Amino acid sequence: MSPRRMFIPISGVSLRGLLAAALVALVLALAVLVAPAQAADQDPATKAKLADLIKNLGDKNAEIRKQAAKSLGDMGPEAKEAVPALIKALVDPSVDVRGGAAVALGRIGRGAMDIIPVLIESLGNRDARVRQGAAIALGQIGSEAKDAVPALIKAFRDPEVSVRSWTASALGQIGPEAKDSVPALIKALSAPDADVRMDAARSLGQIGPDAKQAIPDLERLAGKDPDETVRQSARDALEKIRK
Repeated sequence: MSPRRMFIPISGVSLRGLLAAALVALVLALAVLVAPAQAADQDPATKAKLADLIKNLGDKNAEIRKQAAKSLGDMGPEAKEAVPALIKALVDPSVDVRGGAAVALGRIGRGAMDIIPVLIESLGNRDARVRQGAAIALGQIGSEAKDAVPALIKAFRDPEVSVRSWTASALGQIGPEAKDSVPALIKALSAPDADVRMDAARSLGQIGPDAKQAIPDLERLAGKDPDETVRQSARDALEKIRK
């Protein structure tokens, strides 16, 4: 039961058009945000490593691209210069590369707060894979991404189930700072898709006591939802909220 874990597939028609129309302007804007001063402070070995990893994100071999994304994430905020290339990688043909790029953006963003507005903007991108990746990255950043909560609440109206589910997950990872999203998460408990219900329940639990208004709906889910994973997620959430 996990369509959410299956990243949005490539549609052969959109790759060229959407990359050209939707991402070029975004990447150019990102290039301005990525501070060259930080690169100037890096030692030559780090600069060379970063340049090689950014180059590898464009390699023909998907395994090399995936490893490059992981290594950039491991570098954390030091890899801020790679943000434009990682945004491009959110539409990579490989699901593993797309997922790795989203996680890397989140890990870089934990100490590079100026990429959060870029990720917020990406939640409105024309390409659903970019929107999904932005939600994943914001969730990876956690509570420091609290300024993204209004945009994530809006993202619950996304036409793609996977984007809505990752949005719910991101709000939970932000935690109590996302308490303004509780009404939207309660509404998501009635979503037709089980993954959305599951993630909404988990996120309400992660928000904790500030989500007390969700207790009646979570009790309903815990007792009557047709999906056992959703029922268990609701039970777990109730336990956390009642602490």
